[in-house]
Amino acid sequence: MPLQLPPNRYPTIHEVWGISDRAITALNSLHETFRITAERNIRSGSTARYHAAYDLLLEVPAPTPDDSGNTRFIWSINVDVPDAYGNTIQECLDAALGWVAQRANNPNLQ
Repeated sequence: MPLQLPPNRYPTIHEVWGISDRAITALNSLHETFRITAERNIRSGSTARYHAAYDLLLEVPAPTPDDSGNTRFIWSINVDVPDAYGNTIQECLDAALGWVAQRANNPNLQ
């Protein structure tokens, strides 16, 4: 896992888990879980090598015949967040985590 974070860098992020060499999940103090992937720029007008793609884990009620209140968890794609770029995977994921941490301080932040 290329991402290296000092222990107190983002105090509003409670957990960070590596999924692959280019993807992590992060749980912030609002109990929101984001999956962030550093997508490699193959060809575009951007000069950055990597761009962050975010997914948000949502809890959705699942109706059942007995109305037992089951829920399902799904990943929401195309989350409306600011762009995060980097020339390395580390820079890209670190920039994306900065936004996840800021959102914990301001839930209306988009």
